[in-house]
Amino acid sequence: MQPERITSIVIVGGGTAGWISAAILAKLLPSTACKITLIESSEIATVGVGEATIPPIIELLRYLEIDEQDFICKTEATFKLGILFKDWLTPGSNYFHPFGSVGVGINKVSFFHYWQIIRAQFPDTQFADFSPAAAMANAGKFIPPAMSGEDSLLRGANYALHFDANLVAKYLQTYSLAKGVERRQATINSVHQNDKGFIQQLTLHNGETIAGDLFLDCSGFTGLLIEKTLHAGYENWQKYLPCDSAVTVLSQKSEKTPPYTVATAKAAGWQWQIPLQHRMGNGYVYCSKDCEDSDAQHLLLNSLATPAISEARKLTFTTGYRKIMWKHNCIAVGLSAGFLEPLESTGIHLIMRAVKKLVELLPNKNCDPALADEFNRTMIAEYEAIRDFLVLHYVTTQRSDSPFWRRCSSMDIPESLARKIAIFLDQGKIAFNPHDLFMEQNWHAIFEGMNVRPNSVDWFADFTPESEALNIARQLQHLLHKIVGTLPSHDNFLTQVRGNNIRSTKLPQAS
Repeated sequence: MQPERITSIVIVGGGTAGWISAAILAKLLPSTACKITLIESSEIATVGVGEATIPPIIELLRYLEIDEQDFICKTEATFKLGILFKDWLTPGSNYFHPFGSVGVGINKVSFFHYWQIIRAQFPDTQFADFSPAAAMANAGKFIPPAMSGEDSLLRGANYALHFDANLVAKYLQTYSLAKGVERRQATINSVHQNDKGFIQQLTLHNGETIAGDLFLDCSGFTGLLIEKTLHAGYENWQKYLPCDSAVTVLSQKSEKTPPYTVATAKAAGWQWQIPLQHRMGNGYVYCSKDCEDSDAQHLLLNSLATPAISEARKLTFTTGYRKIMWKHNCIAVGLSAGFLEPLESTGIHLIMRAVKKLVELLPNKNCDPALADEFNRTMIAEYEAIRDFLVLHYVTTQRSDSPFWRRCSSMDIPESLARKIAIFLDQGKIAFNPHDLFMEQNWHAIFEGMNVRPNSVDWFADFTPESEALNIARQLQHLLHKIVGTLPSHDNFLTQVRGNNIRSTKLPQAS
């Protein structure tokens, strides 16, 4: 007999995680086939630190068939070409982690390997300067790569968005409701399970009951369903990522809007700066062992680029992940599934990945344990891969000016990261992991920015004369400088977006 199909999905929690989940499921599942209900409470504040993203956010908009221009206008979004890291290697140092390609491959060998050979010929240039995204970012310029022409070097760039997370939740709420999602504003009083442990229904504060076949826990750090009800357990990663606190504050918009995030290392952690159209988002992520909360707030408020326009807000967290993210008929999404500090803006991506993986494995009412096992295996592997990339930023520091950084430079690291570093040090190669979010060029950008150099380069780079590689690098540098000089500033492009006056009429949309 054909197993019973799921006919009702209940999402617990709104915010970014809840409404991204609702939007994807509503796009996929006709309301006539599956009822989707989202329960959120106005009494529970959202964390709201996920205001910076990575390029897959654009894929999400196109999957949902959302007009990118409309989204940018209604969420106060700005464009993001990468992250500027200040003071991570040593105080006074900086490097850029760009989105997209860096340089061009020569004879099927990555540009990184030639850079190791010819870097002495470019004394005032960094590796990332050969990136089209970094070239635009450094000049404060922006256009989407797809608008740059078929043969333009800018086609190698990629971009993401900064946005107001609360406005994004409202935007996706409107989108989801229009596709048939039902919304309940309520708090949950009790959770009812059957004799197998499956969640059957929720009782709200007003006595109403909401039954469901499948439940998504988007309730944040508390994990109302996945932890408080199902006791999934938590894997603590603070031995690798020791920061456990953050203080956040909003400030006035800057005179010029940079098309990138800034992450500045501080004595006990790091500070972020995220530019939006209407304001600036700021936060200091720190280790409470090395910094009092009052000192963290004082440091943040006294290092803002623009005057504060909100009260400072304190957050505490434990880096790691839920040991079982899908248990019985409950799937944890977002902060209820795990937390990795926002150093590389991966929070919203992990929400998207969880929902897309659920869609791939969408179960019947019996929720076959094999599907849950596959979901858990895949998502844990993705969390681990991102963890390793984040740890790389800390363990490669040369700072010794505070107890926090001295511990970071000498801490034990995951075996998977140690293996990746060892392979890189031999010939500059990046070991492939099918669960890696960050690709070869991303790892190369961090290694190079943190002054970690391989002992030798790819054998095949030796087959290209140094003079040829040098000539290509000089041409690339010249062409990037020339092209970027013709582009509008980031602020001017945003003005064109808001005024619906973009040269090609509209930003590229899904085909």
